[in-house]
Amino acid sequence: MKARLGIAIGSAVVLASGAVGYAALARENADVPAYTAEVDLKAGPRLLTVTDRHLAAVERADPGGPRSVSPVECLRAYAAGGTGVCLRPTDPWSNELVVLDTNLKPKRTLTIAGQPNRARVSPTGRMVAWTTFVGGDSYATGGFSTRTGILDVTSGATVTTLEDFVILRDGKIYRSVDVNFWGGHVRPG
Repeated sequence: MKARLGIAIGSAVVLASGAVGYAALARENADVPAYTAEVDLKAGPRLLTVTDRHLAAVERADPGGPRSVSPVECLRAYAAGGTGVCLRPTDPWSNELVVLDTNLKPKRTLTIAGQPNRARVSPTGRMVAWTTFVGGDSYATGGFSTRTGILDVTSGATVTTLEDFVILRDGKIYRSVDVNFWGGHVRPG
């Protein structure tokens, strides 16, 4: 019995070591795009996009044309009003939101729950919003929900989930365990 346990533990150590070595080698040899030009958020006719997990800019008049690729890694990104937002992984289980200045330098970082889905910045650059897919909010198998948050870049006020908002329905406070916000547009009042 002790021999079998020793073999199982030894096998687990060998497999784990192999996996760590493979991951390190794969990271070293990953196809990282060539950083073709300086990318920034200064005014100009360019769109911000993600190319091979890196922030890139492309001319608005030619969206299929050549891209300027930066070393900043993101899964989702958006920019407006001189403010950028980048949703990126910190490790296999965590993600973060990074607010970027016009030179793509981090101004603020927040840990966020879930897998990045959307990122937006208000036209003035003051408000940043994000949506992630999260699991575990329900006991249903294979289910997921979304979580949307908002950050006021100027004041630092943060709402990590819109589900904390008070909902009025027919003039009365509405509460439900399965409230979930999805999509839609907010128009300035």
